[in-house]
Amino acid sequence: TGSSKTANAMNSDSLRRYALLSLAAIQLALPLWMIRDHLHLLDTGAEFRFHAQAVSSGSSISGKYIQLSFYADSFRTVEDSSWREGETVYLVIENDATGFGKIASVLRSPSNSIPSYLKTNVRLFLKPGNLIYFNFPFDKYFLEENKVREEKLQSLWSWTDAPPELTAIVRIHNGKALLSGLLVEGKPIEERFSQE
Repeated sequence: TGSSKTANAMNSDSLRRYALLSLAAIQLALPLWMIRDHLHLLDTGAEFRFHAQAVSSGSSISGKYIQLSFYADSFRTVEDSSWREGETVYLVIENDATGFGKIASVLRSPSNSIPSYLKTNVRLFLKPGNLIYFNFPFDKYFLEENKVREEKLQSLWSWTDAPPELTAIVRIHNGKALLSGLLVEGKPIEERFSQE
């Protein structure tokens, strides 16, 4: 009986070590997978530019960010159908005549023949007029630490005349999107509001 207790204790310790090592491997693999996914989007994603407006700034565990809203976040359907708030949809994105991204169509299932589609959800559907508003999954632009002066950022949402022209640079491929840059009056935000 003494040897069986020792064997059970050793098995229990081995199981705990295995569980701890497995958990550590998952914690290491997840950030690496996310980095690989971002690099893949930067490499293969089609680049689109969207007119944007700064709503506010904030901080999270990931760092300081600017919350954005987009002018091209709605689409008027021609068919008389109903869309539910929160419903998952797939937006086909293309450039308009001025070179900025726009929603070309809305699908209820992904299309294998169109790589430039974005998986998102319906924020609001206005039945009269068949107007659908969407949540874009790239509405936060994270700033590099100590690259941008905080007091200069205030001009993005505390303007008196007209808001500054903001352009979000987004990479889109197979339903995923990555906000890769933010321009203020045509210049990268890090350059426009640098610490120097």
